[in-house]
Amino acid sequence: MLDFRKQRRPSAGLPVPRFLLTLIGLGVFLFIVTWWSKPGGDLPVAPGPVEDRTAAFLGEEASDGDSETARQAARAAGGDAYFPGVHAQYLDAVRDDTVFRAPESDAWFHLLELLEKNTEERLAKGSSGPVGYLQLERQPQAYRGRLVTVSGTARSAQEVAAPENAYGIERYYQIWLQPLRSDPELIVVYTLYLPFDFPVGEELDEPVSATGFFFKRWAYPSRSGILTAPLVLARSIQWTPVQLAVPPGSSEEQTLLAAAAAAVIALCFVVWVWRRSRRPRSAGAQADVQFDVQALADGANQNSPS
Repeated sequence: MLDFRKQRRPSAGLPVPRFLLTLIGLGVFLFIVTWWSKPGGDLPVAPGPVEDRTAAFLGEEASDGDSETARQAARAAGGDAYFPGVHAQYLDAVRDDTVFRAPESDAWFHLLELLEKNTEERLAKGSSGPVGYLQLERQPQAYRGRLVTVSGTARSAQEVAAPENAYGIERYYQIWLQPLRSDPELIVVYTLYLPFDFPVGEELDEPVSATGFFFKRWAYPSRSGILTAPLVLARSIQWTPVQLAVPPGSSEEQTLLAAAAAAVIALCFVVWVWRRSRRPRSAGAQADVQFDVQALADGANQNSPS
């Protein structure tokens, strides 16, 4: 008896379901898009680990860190370097190497009020120029109450509610600035405003600069003990987002190109897996088919009437 049914032969591999092929292709697509858009390089861990960065003004009197003679000498050396409107007598109550103190409240809010009333352009013109961490850390008396410009990498930013005051200031933002990536030193900047879309939170890596009044060498608690950092009061900060450093439109075009390339690669991968999963017809199978057809023809000739 002739068997006209196709003979099943064991395939080289198990067939792959279509939904599994789709999942594999989608996974390849997402992997390529994610890998393409991921920023390169490992960023350094943000230093600074302060436990209580938002200390309120305290009522305790700190020790007289800098003498009246030193303050007068610094004022004489500065001459008329104060920005118009700065009342130098307020600054006499400021003490370095201390936390916020109640006697410093008038100086603090007086400088913030000046920042509020002036434009960024005018403040920039009144700045004595860029200064570094060491200059402010080692010569706080020479820079106190004067406009300076600091720059570096913002490592954290958070909103702080202002203590009750007669100047109408309700809140500001505290930014921890790392001047040099290779050094752990920090500068703390209190600013009235932030640029639009500037991120707020910990572990930032944003290039910024700020022009503002140097206030004091501030003591703050950290996991390593009591540390000090130069403290600057600013109206706002200048921010250059990393993603906007390329020409407009380039980022969107690169994303579209990456998506198209990923789609093509994923499609090719799916087709390749599908073709591999099909059962190839071997030469033996083809010979069997031909043999069955020939046998059928011979049998038909033998059974036909002569």
